[in-house]
Amino acid sequence: MRRLAIFIVNKRAIILGVIVAATLWFAYLSVKIEMYTAFSDLLPVDHPYIRVHDRFWKTFGGANVVLLSIEVSEGDIFNIPVLEKIKKLTEMVEQTPGANNYQIFSIGRQKVKDVRATAWGIEVQPVMWPNVPQNSDEIERLRDIVYANPTIVGRLVSEDGKAALITAAFHEERLDYAALFDRIQQAIKQAEDANTRVFAAGEPILYGWIYHHLSSITLIVAFTCLSILAILILYYRNLNGVIIPLLSAGITFIWGTGFSALMGYNFEPLILVVPFLIAARTISHSIQFRERFFEELERYGDKEKAAIESATGLIMPGSA
Repeated sequence: MRRLAIFIVNKRAIILGVIVAATLWFAYLSVKIEMYTAFSDLLPVDHPYIRVHDRFWKTFGGANVVLLSIEVSEGDIFNIPVLEKIKKLTEMVEQTPGANNYQIFSIGRQKVKDVRATAWGIEVQPVMWPNVPQNSDEIERLRDIVYANPTIVGRLVSEDGKAALITAAFHEERLDYAALFDRIQQAIKQAEDANTRVFAAGEPILYGWIYHHLSSITLIVAFTCLSILAILILYYRNLNGVIIPLLSAGITFIWGTGFSALMGYNFEPLILVVPFLIAARTISHSIQFRERFFEELERYGDKEKAAIESATGLIMPGSA
């Protein structure tokens, strides 16, 4: 460590030039990084279950699923206003960019069918498509169809008839989770009333909430950075003590984002805290180095000697 420290101090102008050049290069790369969520990036790609998923998800549906539950407080869903809401929410999901239309299920969906034997053979017809029942006889017929079909009752309609479910799978390539979330939340607001509640769940909704609160997260990070700046000013009360730690953190952030862009990674909002924690760790190390330097300077009275002793003692734990 001493030999390395001596080399760094003796060649500090060259090393500083390399750092500046690398920082400029990484800064150029970092502006190209994109912020988006790729569902497949969050999965362990080498796991045998994920390999099976990657092979068959386009045929049998993936894990990127949204669940919409329409529930009523009084009565049941078998009335025209609630059935209209189920129909409209189903159509909204069908028309949403990124939806896998082969993997959308709802009683208002054409592919959800009633299959029964008749005197003329097997009769197959949609449960509630293309239109919603418009009178009590049609509603009772729908009720009979639902409760006679074990693939619907308990799955798309609750056993007590007070809730209906819409399930929709979405393609996993560059899905716009923020736009999907906003579209679903807007549809929920339009559908809800004093007697009807709509709940949304699933991985896309989780990511949507993260994007929804991204502005708040940014404000928190900004406030934290300002707090760190204020603490440094109060502690050091000089420009040197404030600039060096912040400059170190800035270089760390630029190198990290630039390297991520170089490797072809996107910037994932779920891990927004990681670069911030690393930058905070860098500030801590920078403060430790500076404190140690001035202790050694007071001890030896020579800047180069103080720098060598500081680096000798701190390079190893700092690198670890």
